[in-house]
Amino acid sequence: MKILKILPIILLFVSIFSCDEIDNPLKERTNTCGEDDINPIRKILVEDYTGHTCGNCPKASRILHEIKNDYCEHIIPLAIHVGSFAVPDSAHGYLADYRTETGTELSEHFEISALPNGTVNRIEFNEKIVLGKNEWRQAVDVLFALPPDLTIKIESAYNETTKEISIKVTSESRTIIQEDINLTVYLAENNIISPQKDYEIPSPSYVENYVHNHLLRTAVTNTFGEKIASSLVAGDVVIKNYTITANEEWIPANCEIIAFVSKTQTKEIIQAESEYITIVK
Repeated sequence: MKILKILPIILLFVSIFSCDEIDNPLKERTNTCGEDDINPIRKILVEDYTGHTCGNCPKASRILHEIKNDYCEHIIPLAIHVGSFAVPDSAHGYLADYRTETGTELSEHFEISALPNGTVNRIEFNEKIVLGKNEWRQAVDVLFALPPDLTIKIESAYNETTKEISIKVTSESRTIIQEDINLTVYLAENNIISPQKDYEIPSPSYVENYVHNHLLRTAVTNTFGEKIASSLVAGDVVIKNYTITANEEWIPANCEIIAFVSKTQTKEIIQAESEYITIVK
């Protein structure tokens, strides 16, 4: 009888802890959640191809937010509005146009035929580069623990008087790199409030005050960047400087510079970095 009385308590204890979710899987495994002061980490650019009339796209954005929450500084999100779902539809309240020449060129190059879809450092995973939203975490998990081949430091400032954004990108190799590599620099904006269709919201699935984050605004370089080296050894440093004029629609305080180094031929990204713009009055 004593055993029978104790058994329900044991089962309750087991059920509670067997169903308990790990708040942060990365921290559970590595006792950290991203970068520290000593060891640089591999940064992973996750490009989320989306559109404001794509009702399934907010779910993909939320999945990416969860991945970012779990992998912290390892993850750099970028939302790229492309295709028919990104076309303004004034009749139904979708007035904004977040398409860019860069987004269109990326979409054509990677043959983005449906939304939502994305790339993870533009690497091949499961024999394909363009991945569905439910594959992003698996691809990230393959990459995050690899030591970085190089590090990237971004310094940027917005001059309120001249409306210019100055950008300095410093890349330093941590190993031998014996192939052509490109540096690409994008500008993205956060906290943009405008309508979005969301099928996880009850009919009519129209979210008037949706918050668009990490939204690609422009490329500072060309879409696939510029060649910065053909051969590097550990300790080699490459410094590039850029200046662009801010668009009147942007809020510079909400903007971030995203820079990444990729293989020239395959477009595979080997390291990425992001940094909010400093405002200079």
